[in-house]
Amino acid sequence: MQAFFQKLFLFALPFLLGIAGIVWLDPYGFIGADSPEEMESRKHIAFPLNYTFWKYNQYRQQPKPNILLGDSRMEALTEEQVREVSGKDYFNFAYGGGTVPEMIQTFWFASQQTQLKKVVMGLNFGRYNAFVKENRCQEAQNLLDYPYMYLFNQSVLKSSFYLMKEKLGGTKTQIGKPLMDREAFWEHQLDFLARRFYQEYAYPESFFHQLKEIADYCATHEIALSFVILPTHAELQDQIIRYGRQQELTKYKADLHLLGRVYDFHQKNELTLDKERYKDPFHFKPEVGEVVIKEVIGTCGMAQVVD
Repeated sequence: MQAFFQKLFLFALPFLLGIAGIVWLDPYGFIGADSPEEMESRKHIAFPLNYTFWKYNQYRQQPKPNILLGDSRMEALTEEQVREVSGKDYFNFAYGGGTVPEMIQTFWFASQQTQLKKVVMGLNFGRYNAFVKENRCQEAQNLLDYPYMYLFNQSVLKSSFYLMKEKLGGTKTQIGKPLMDREAFWEHQLDFLARRFYQEYAYPESFFHQLKEIADYCATHEIALSFVILPTHAELQDQIIRYGRQQELTKYKADLHLLGRVYDFHQKNELTLDKERYKDPFHFKPEVGEVVIKEVIGTCGMAQVVD
């Protein structure tokens, strides 16, 4: 019998050590309350491996009444930058690669955590497509609903592995860094991503109805809801013409105008023609982000505003 328990212990030892490592490293700050400095030291690994759970967990711990929703373009408007430019405190609930289903589910999650006051949704035409329907938020919700799953989640395991590797080896891990130079990456984005968003397109009727439910909820609960068509470089705007999606673009803008106030940066002007203001055709640099913040949360007159 003693030999059996010894074998059982040896068999279970790797699993016990793995669980102990996850509890100790706690890459998402889910098990214990960690300082902002400790969380920041893990963010470069844990955050890109699971954007949604990182933010769900952070918001659950410290909910704010003002939120930003969207994809990586909205995410580029950092909370610190928003506070510095506008003097107002927002939680940035945008995700890299964020989709409309994720924005919708995130809104309802946030509404359950606190009484919302202001909601700003960055929703560009490329995301308003029935084919772009990935939803990573359900995994984040499941982890909150069933905490024991944290010990076995793939993102948690990967994050713990990389964090342990850093502690033992002293070399900082980089996740998601482009493996090509700026010009090559620029052309790749114009070719591959533009084709993905604009070549195959289906009108997202279900998206509109779900967004209408959010707009009605906001009107009932006196929540200020607005939409932002974030600036992209003019060369990317031309891809919509290349793929013959002008009618769909017009319909998309009309839908947003039915839902709430719209800040439209999809124009050709000094903000979108200067290539030096962009990291790639989709993503602007911080100086453009400041203009967006001043317009949307303050006022600077660069966007077309429709109520």
